[in-house]
Amino acid sequence: MAEAGPAEGVAALKAGAREALGAGRWAEAREGFAAVLKIEESGEALFGLALALWSLGDPVTSVTLQERAFGMFRRAGDFENAFLAAMYLCLGYDMTFGKLDN
Repeated sequence: MAEAGPAEGVAALKAGAREALGAGRWAEAREGFAAVLKIEESGEALFGLALALWSLGDPVTSVTLQERAFGMFRRAGDFENAFLAAMYLCLGYDMTFGKLDN
């Protein structure tokens, strides 16, 4: 049996991290998405890590990662995920930093 190549390894890490996120295993999701980001930077990994960190009580880092994920999705032409990231970013920013008085 042939060994999995780098692409298959990253795909497996992403799948495991997504599954952990969906199951509410925040620390496991954080570790999985962080491992993906050590190999490649992607909007999916940034956004997944952001959601895990939000749930683990780190909203400031989460918002920063959501901003980066939004930019990556938009540059890649992935407008559906860019929209999703933007919506989470709006909510996260308001809940983290509140409304700014002008």
